Amino acid sequence: RVWSRLRSRKARAWEQANTHSFFWGGAGKACDAAGWAHNLLAGYAAAMGGDTATLFVDIKKFYEHVAHEVLWKEAEATKFPLDLLRALVGLYSGSRSIVFGQACSAPLEAGGTILAGCSCATTLAKVLLLRLLVAVTKAFRSAEAKTVVDDISLQSLGPQKFVASVLGKAGNMLARGLEDDLRLPISAN
Repeated sequence: RVWSRLRSRKARAWEQANTHSFFWGGAGKACDAAGWAHNLLAGYAAAMGGDTATLFVDIKKFYEHVAHEVLWKEAEATKFPLDLLRALVGLYSGSRSIVFGQACSAPLEAGGTILAGCSCATTLAKVLLLRLLVAVTKAFRSAEAKTVVDDISLQSLGPQKFVASVLGKAGNMLARGLEDDLRLPISAN
């Protein structure tokens, strides 16, 4: 518990220094509020006689597919505390066993992961996604981005052709960044 508190403080300090409108699921921005904000924008578009569309992207098995070398690159670029990352990657890189009742599996080696349930897991998700989401939202200011851990949405309002064009281009940029740069498998809806 002491180790968890110590690392949580450093992680939260990084989060406070890197707040963005697209990060949901933290203090003051509950996960379900992201859905309400989405519906509010859709209602506004309908009231104004415009269109709205949303692209939803899910990172498949997010915590199981994080390459540690990619995590290091993003941590350095976003000024995440590298001493904390070194300790976390050491923790995540250890052998694991599955225990059920009296049975125990042989040790399994995890190549690159983040441990779900770790006090810093959601912070590291933000570390991975920060630069990509900043780039997408700067390139497409009319695409409203929201992310809750590994679920990302892009929403656009306006005339139908405009909305389709924005989401098509922004979605392609997001998909390329996730799959090529961050090496994360995705499914889009």
